[in-house]
Amino acid sequence: ETIYYIRMNGVSSKFDHPAFTKQLYDTMVKEGRAPRLSLKTTEADLTQDLVKILSPMKVLIIFDGVEDNDSVLISFVATLLERSNTSRVLLTSKSQLDVSSTSAERQEYEPGPLEIEVGALLFGRACRHVRNETSRKILFDKIVKGGLSPDSHLYRSIAGGNPAHIIESAQSMSDSEYVRLLSQKAET
Repeated sequence: ETIYYIRMNGVSSKFDHPAFTKQLYDTMVKEGRAPRLSLKTTEADLTQDLVKILSPMKVLIIFDGVEDNDSVLISFVATLLERSNTSRVLLTSKSQLDVSSTSAERQEYEPGPLEIEVGALLFGRACRHVRNETSRKILFDKIVKGGLSPDSHLYRSIAGGNPAHIIESAQSMSDSEYVRLLSQKAET
């Protein structure tokens, strides 16, 4: 039983393969489950190799942040699901995806807004300024226990409960904004 979590990281490779399938393949190479790619490996070869390796495995593959125009990934997923009854695939996307497979059951979930505490935890995990659990707890306390004005853009972003907006706010926070947040006194 294996779980693979592949998140779009924006890193391009010297190969001309789509990022998700290439990241999955690279992970499998590191684990010794797949041979190294040659420079002559085509997109079709990569997909075929992945399906061949994964088909007999009991595996859950999570592709996080899929774009609706990633036809190679969608084709790979459809092929894998048609050839394997032990593989499961979870795709997260901001838009609806069309993965057509006669052997796949489609389930869609629209998550509701996160509660402020969960949003604060997510923000702390995504914030590049947070270096350890101690600073993560300090940040959590500032957000949840009143160190942040309910009128501020940051508070509204976190309290709004949208994970994508929370992560975006955390990743775009400047050094000065972070220092200012930590120096704010709790509101009474």
